[in-house]
Amino acid sequence: MQAGVGRNVAPGLRLEFKTEFADRRPLINHSDFSFYRKYRDYSPNSPLPSPSTEPEIPAFDSHKAFLLELSARIRIKETFSTYPDYRVYHSSKWPTLVLQYTKAVPGLGGSVADFDLIQFRLSQNDLALGLFGYSEWNLGCGVFWRKNRVEFMDYYHPKGNQTVLGNPDIYVRSFFLLPYYEFSSSNAYADIHWRHHFNGWLLDKIPGIRKLNWKEALSLNFYYADTYATEQQTDRSLPYWEASFGFYNIGIKFFRPLHVNIAVGFFGNDFYRTGLVLGVDL
Repeated sequence: MQAGVGRNVAPGLRLEFKTEFADRRPLINHSDFSFYRKYRDYSPNSPLPSPSTEPEIPAFDSHKAFLLELSARIRIKETFSTYPDYRVYHSSKWPTLVLQYTKAVPGLGGSVADFDLIQFRLSQNDLALGLFGYSEWNLGCGVFWRKNRVEFMDYYHPKGNQTVLGNPDIYVRSFFLLPYYEFSSSNAYADIHWRHHFNGWLLDKIPGIRKLNWKEALSLNFYYADTYATEQQTDRSLPYWEASFGFYNIGIKFFRPLHVNIAVGFFGNDFYRTGLVLGVDL
């Protein structure tokens, strides 16, 4: 159960407050029956890889959590237009700063979660570089200031991807190849994302290719955490970083929703893997 409220209290400053009460229970497999195979082995409903395949072992203990979250979004030199019944805010050339504080309150309603999380994020979506295109970037960091009890779902989870499909809307704040939960952290973390859109600066110079009207983009992503969920069970070690190059605006006539990216990932100096990621603008 969640509730929240937000308000622009002044030009360039928006405050939001959210509260959540959660009754968390693990989902356990009670049968191995299948209509097609009669019986099959179902993997446990756990976000982390586990050496045990016993379906009756829960991923976590049932518990309750009461969370409070306060965030402030700051945009320097933000402007707005006023109309009789509403106000429209315009983007600023300055980066956007978001400060967020999350507190888990123990004892209230049976809550057992007990921690304080402070997060900081700075981003910019349209850093214009003239004929060379434009860049967008996003960097964040955070720390669990106090962590008497932090359940796995309250960890910081970097936005990973382990499929061939991606979401172009979040490319500048997510990863193409990082596993979903293996490197989630209950300690200090930092991530950096940069994506440059060449807007045809390269492809338009190639005869014949220019007619396709494809656009190209380069991405660099970085993630580090002091400790992480599988630190004792894996040979991989942070920092993780990846680079990708891809094309977008692919299609016919006015219908050009397709993105195609090739990404390569590393854990420190060790090669992780190469992957193809397809995205669609909705």
